[in-house]
Amino acid sequence: MTTQLYTDYDHKKPDNLPGYIREMIGPYVNVAKPAIFTFPLEFPVKFVDKEKVKEIFEVIFPNAEPGDKNYDMNHKDALLLYAHMMAERDIFITSDTAILRQRDLLEQKWGIKVKTLIEYVTKKLS
Repeated sequence: MTTQLYTDYDHKKPDNLPGYIREMIGPYVNVAKPAIFTFPLEFPVKFVDKEKVKEIFEVIFPNAEPGDKNYDMNHKDALLLYAHMMAERDIFITSDTAILRQRDLLEQKWGIKVKTLIEYVTKKLS
């Protein structure tokens, strides 16, 4: 499972983590600060296929233009989805509406299964 929780959380703004996530996982999960050093430093070497990242980006954000307010963050989202696919993870958890809108296409084209945190937890508990 991969999630955007670590990358969307801004440790400089303590209330940046959405309340519903704090309430749902707060007692059970320690939220790590978003740094590569939070995770094990053993990584297989894989070079990024920029064309594949671009394809994912264009599917999720078809109207994005360089210079848009969220352009860089949206590009990061596409890169996260690409990394998820390359790592062969099972489920990508997000609250990003642009990604959620394209979840069927992401699964069909690249095998990326996308769920909200609530969908994931509900399925695990059932």
